[in-house]
Order: sequence, then C-alpha cells, then structure tokens
Amino acid sequence: MTNDDLARTVAELVDRQQIADVIVTAARAGDRADVELMKDCYHPDAYEDHGYFRGNAHEFVDQALKLQVERYQSANHWLNPPLIQLDGDRAYTETYVQATMIGNEDAERRTLGFAGRYLDTFERRDGRWRIAQRITVCDYVTSERLSGPQWPWGDEPVFVVGKQGKGDPAYLMAQPAALRDAPRG
Repeated sequence: MTNDDLARTVAELVDRQQIADVIVTAARAGDRADVELMKDCYHPDAYEDHGYFRGNAHEFVDQALKLQVERYQSANHWLNPPLIQLDGDRAYTETYVQATMIGNEDAERRTLGFAGRYLDTFERRDGRWRIAQRITVCDYVTSERLSGPQWPWGDEPVFVVGKQGKGDPAYLMAQPAALRDAPRG
C-alpha cells in the first residue's frame, strides 16, 4: 500500500466514523429530547420525512421533541451499524432502527414500538458532515397497554432513572461522583 493509498483509506475511515457519530448523536438527542443537539445533526435546510411530518428538519425537531415530552416518559432508539456509501462530499446511509416509547404517567400507560430504517443523505459542508435529508421507512409498529409490575422477577431493582432533557444521567458521564449519586427510582 502506498502512502497515497493509506491516506485515502484513513480519510475514508474518518468520514465513515464522523457520519456514524452523527447518526448515533441524533438518536441520543431524540431520546433525551435535546433540541439543540438534535438540530446540530442536520443542516439548517435539511428535509425530514417522518411519516406524519414532511418538511424542514429543524421544524420537525421542534415539533417532535415537544410532542415527545408531552406524551412519553421515556424513549429509546437502538441502531444497527449504518451502511454508508461515500460519494465525494455526499454520502448515502441506511440504518436499521428500533424504538420503544413509554407513555407518561398522566396519559394512558402504553408502550409504542417501532422498527424501520433511516435512509439518510449526508453532505459535507464547510468540512462537517450533517444530515441533508432523512426519510424514515416504517417496517412495523406495535403498541400495548402496560399492566402489572414492570419487573416480573421478584423485587424490582432500583436503577438510576433516565430522563428526557439535560437532567439525564448521560450528561453526568464526565463527573463520576455525580453520576453515582444520580436519582434512582
């Protein structure tokens, strides 16, 4: 392998990792209802098609995360590693996603499950990769009413509690003592 080949390979690996980091960061931002972080994953003129919403991605973030906080006490997205096709300063990705949301205490206590894929077009602008377009493909949705104990194997453990917003324990990772003292439920 020549030095030029090595340089191209390293540059491609860096591009792939930067793109994958944006995909994971967008999911984390959505789960934590962190509007600023999620908007930072999209170019300002990005397009979002999320089934019930089609339009500017920043407008989608404002609307979707507001609804999420109103309707759900928690959200979790699980992502498979993305398939990334690089094309200069543009890239095309397909990422399998599963999401589960649990309704707020005030609302009907239901879980909502989603499985599908994010078909993203990325563009590198000013040296930074961000989503330029996201089309969400739905493969299936399920919902069920919660009843009985949520932990069916004896005494319910007292886990650190995840929250939407910047009160989530993930924002304390750089403060190990504070993370150990995070609220438990």
